[in-house]
Amino acid sequence: MDRQELIKNILIFVVCAAIPVLSFFDSSGIAHSAGVGCGVGGKSKGKAKGVPCATPPPPTALDDPSTGPNAEKTDSPMCDANFMNQIYAKAFLEAEREVVVANSIILKPDSVLEYACPDQNMARIAEDAGPIFSESDRWSTDNIDVVGDSVTIDVFMGDTRLDSHIENMTLSTMVTYANSEFPHDFLANAASGDDHNLSGTVSGVAGVCDHMYNINHIAKCEDFGLNPPFIEFEAFYSTPALESTDPRLLPVTCPAGHQVTTAAIEVAKNEDWTYAANDPIVTNFEITRDSNYSAGGGNCENSDPIPTGVIVYFKQYDQDPAGNPILVDEYEYEDKFCSNPACYFENNSNAGGGDDTCEPQP
Repeated sequence: MDRQELIKNILIFVVCAAIPVLSFFDSSGIAHSAGVGCGVGGKSKGKAKGVPCATPPPPTALDDPSTGPNAEKTDSPMCDANFMNQIYAKAFLEAEREVVVANSIILKPDSVLEYACPDQNMARIAEDAGPIFSESDRWSTDNIDVVGDSVTIDVFMGDTRLDSHIENMTLSTMVTYANSEFPHDFLANAASGDDHNLSGTVSGVAGVCDHMYNINHIAKCEDFGLNPPFIEFEAFYSTPALESTDPRLLPVTCPAGHQVTTAAIEVAKNEDWTYAANDPIVTNFEITRDSNYSAGGGNCENSDPIPTGVIVYFKQYDQDPAGNPILVDEYEYEDKFCSNPACYFENNSNAGGGDDTCEPQP
């Protein structure tokens, strides 16, 4: 059981440790960081695809991204390479944050050996089986008849003889293994104060073994709250918090920091338009507005109404003194629209289309 558990935990540790490490490699196996994405990353170029460049482009490269540090992030002149770098930064931060959160909440598995409290079973064997075998006092100062002669047998090995064998052969090995591989409390030390310290002596064994029940309750019911073993999620795992903290603390703190850095965040937000040029909207109002444009419309008189293909049937009614409807006017006309802003179609209340106009909005 010990060997199987050891092999299982080693495999889990290797796989879990490899996942965040592999996230910092591309298919070529070249390690990268937030700073090596400069000058690489096109479809067929570079060794750090998808990694943002934290180096601000010079002013000339803001106007012409094909000449700056992000030039190779696109193979098309139609794509703004600096803006593509900003997209890289957003995606990079999202992925890195997920990795950090996973590293924090997917904790090292506990020792099933400690959950099972095997030292208690060993103590019970020592207590119940000892008097039957080597700790028996059946042959202590006892006289037996051997072929007519009375022979006194005085053999008693003590009431802790089996205890010492169990301690030397079993408990000491388990204690050494548990103290070496699981020197912390349960849930990778998140369940502070809840642990089973295997006893190296039969006399030191505790009598209660409810750890698996307690840990299942904690892991299932505590969730992310204000109480240990977890901490309020947004206070610890949000992007602003990750700029200055590293929640990967259990069972030991990671030696190297994560890459949710201030530099990467500034690239993603394009802080002060430093990493990609401001691309203003071109409205072409000079085409649709005249020089005297005002809130009432612009250049409407020079805009011809455009037919929609819809025929409108118009009927106007009035009432006689008795309240009966009277048809006053009736005609049909072709519906049209005006393409210039703040202009509307006016059919001038007749069926003829010759005098249709575009009028300024009132």
